[in-house]
Amino acid sequence: KIRKDFNLSRHYVPSVISVHHTVHHGAYQSASAEAAYCITMEGADATVEHHMLDYRRAGKAYPSNELRRIGISLLHLHENGLVHTDFGPHSVGKFGPLFKLLGVGGCVRIGDKTDPKHGIYHLPAAISVEKVIVDGTERKTAKVVPITASPAIDIWAFGNMVFESVVGAPVSAYSHRGQRVRSSNLAKIGRWDESSLQRAMRHVDANDKLAYDVIMKFLHPDREKRFKSIRDAIADPFFTTDSGDRMIKRDRNMRQSTVTKTLLG
Repeated sequence: KIRKDFNLSRHYVPSVISVHHTVHHGAYQSASAEAAYCITMEGADATVEHHMLDYRRAGKAYPSNELRRIGISLLHLHENGLVHTDFGPHSVGKFGPLFKLLGVGGCVRIGDKTDPKHGIYHLPAAISVEKVIVDGTERKTAKVVPITASPAIDIWAFGNMVFESVVGAPVSAYSHRGQRVRSSNLAKIGRWDESSLQRAMRHVDANDKLAYDVIMKFLHPDREKRFKSIRDAIADPFFTTDSGDRMIKRDRNMRQSTVTKTLLG
């Protein structure tokens, strides 16, 4: 329904191949039985999450020109009035030569309220950090709260995808992808500031000026200094200068398995 109501192109979201009734004997035996439907959709060859892992094993960053094509798919969503709200490597599929957004049924109309239970790469503005008293001791707890849907939500998530591609690991606050989120991780996001950014940027090669600068523009704690739109972001030179030869910065004193734990740590 989202596809039809918002005129989403089959070039950017999976196509519906067929919709037909399913016939069950029980449907004829009960007057109250509801009609059932079988919807067949095209399947992705793989997700970007899997492709990024393959590149990472070879010590390479995901090609920035491919990231640009993913950004174009996201731009299509925004220009048709929607915010994905669960954008990330896990929600982009490769369909032959095309990149298409998965999970568009959970999209939110721009201006509506988001669902705090939906998504991984939450904006700092979507995290509420509160002080609570437990057994006489003051502790901080964090939770996701509804915010007004805007492209800024997906731009932040896209920036995290770029970071993970360049560094070879996600920012630690988002290392729970696929697992239950911890309050401590949410608190890191909610308290995101200049110090948080600088700790994360230690893992980006400062000699790679294009990558360094574009990540700063995506993840800056001051929203006025971030990209205002995906169109502005993918116009950055970073997205037109690499076709797969950017290498992931390696720290010989740190095993790759520990990078995720130390980012922002």
